Amino acid sequence: MYDNLKELKSVSATSSGLIPGFRVWTLKGFGQNGDLIAEVSEDMGSNQKKFKAFCEACTKQGKKLKADQVLELCSTLTLNIGWDSNKLGFFSWIKDI
Repeated sequence: MYDNLKELKSVSATSSGLIPGFRVWTLKGFGQNGDLIAEVSEDMGSNQKKFKAFCEACTKQGKKLKADQVLELCSTLTLNIGWDSNKLGFFSWIKDI
């Protein structure tokens, strides 16, 4: 299924809000010409849900993320602190999709 998809040229994650853990992220994927392919900005209550919705939006457009883009977004969407309970779950969850 994913073999027929073309890779995105770039992805971005921008946040609104100042307090880590309460930010709402906007995820965007861009094609080879810099055109916007997919965007997910809705507050879904979970960055895992948002990332999954973003991947599905890209797939619907015939695109997929590169491995380094997945790691970049995973790193951005998790708090960089030892006690972030979502961090381990998010990285192990991403391996399953």
